[in-house]
Amino acid sequence: MACWRVRMVIQINGCNLCGATSTAWQATYRDPADRNTTFRLVRCHSCGLVYLNPRAPQSDFLSRSSFYQGIIRDMRQKLFASRLGQFAIRRMRQARTPDGWAEGNSVLDIGCASGEYLAYLRGLGWDVQGIEPDPEAAREARESLGIDVRTGAAEARLPQLAAQQFDVVTMWHVLEHVDDPRTVLAEVRRVLKPGGRLILEVPNFRSVWAALLRGYWFPLEYPYHQYHFTPPTLRRMLEQSGFTVQEIRGQPAPAETTWSFQMLWNRLRNKSWDGRLLWSPAAIVLLYPLEMLLAGLGRTNHMQAVAVPQALHAGLSNLEGTAK
Repeated sequence: MACWRVRMVIQINGCNLCGATSTAWQATYRDPADRNTTFRLVRCHSCGLVYLNPRAPQSDFLSRSSFYQGIIRDMRQKLFASRLGQFAIRRMRQARTPDGWAEGNSVLDIGCASGEYLAYLRGLGWDVQGIEPDPEAAREARESLGIDVRTGAAEARLPQLAAQQFDVVTMWHVLEHVDDPRTVLAEVRRVLKPGGRLILEVPNFRSVWAALLRGYWFPLEYPYHQYHFTPPTLRRMLEQSGFTVQEIRGQPAPAETTWSFQMLWNRLRNKSWDGRLLWSPAAIVLLYPLEMLLAGLGRTNHMQAVAVPQALHAGLSNLEGTAK
């Protein structure tokens, strides 16, 4: 949810996935900080991609990214102060560790924040590098952790990297933020080495909670999240950007569900969101079995995709580390 005054919006001429201009209205949201500014969520008639139209310009997000990083830092403090939170962090890192690679392989994390995930991979023997739009977070990664992090948007920084440079590229909840997902994914394909792999995670608009909670589904995060993917639209986006999809699987995300109910509860009390997220270990524990079930059905809040460049896919069926 936004906490600033948006001064302008951009009208999108066509769908980023298929180029069609015909859309169906899904919902209209008002900026909580500026009731005169609205964002329409639309669905492409041709391919089904859901996106904001109109939307705020990417430069507006980049200039105010410190708010987003403040939310992350606040939640990180709550996680590390809780045993369950520490377990959740370990579990998330395990789920995000690329399989089947030897020490010395290289990884680029796009949207790396202050670098904790890259520091974890470096401890496993990886050669790490990051891209982060928020200057403060990027500086923290460089100065506190000694990680090579380039400051700027993915659209600007990826073209500056050499081709076939990385064994793995990761994007954890980044693709939904960018202005032009297909261009970013094409650049990711360019910087991957032969036999390389892209691993990304995004919210799942096919989530049961999205259908039930509608405008109070936390992963909407308007106007931060420009695009909302389902498994079919994510697969098609990857394929049309030059990838072969090996797997798309649901990821349990009970915290996102609790935050969704937090949004609903705030609305019932007519209270605006102050940027702080509830951390409820009891709710997490109670929701986790249901989240595991929904993940298996592909209907939970998050989904993770593993893909390889199409031109490099032939003959790689026996490649060590291929996702199962």
